[in-house]
Amino acid sequence: MSAKRITFLGLAQAVGTVLYVMLVVFVLINLPLEDDPGHQPSQLLEFMAPVGLLLLFIASASISASLVFGYPVILALRRRVKEAVLLVATTVLWIVLLTLVALATMLVVASHT
Repeated sequence: MSAKRITFLGLAQAVGTVLYVMLVVFVLINLPLEDDPGHQPSQLLEFMAPVGLLLLFIASASISASLVFGYPVILALRRRVKEAVLLVATTVLWIVLLTLVALATMLVVASHT
């Protein structure tokens, strides 16, 4: 596999991961929560909220691992270990770069408000 293809696949996997994270954040932000400070949630809700968040965390870890490591594992099983390692490294590098872009964007927006 060429270096150009590994770079493109790493970017594609990183963008997929970022889109998944954005989807989860969008869902969490738009959860219907009670804004009334005098409202007391039920005991069932107080118990199920952390359970739901932990299950979401586990599911997210599994989905993210599949997005980042799925194809590299297939490559490694086909004895293309060097390409697998390069693809993981490239994906992680793209994720770091996209994270830095997101942080820079937040700083610029925050400084203009």
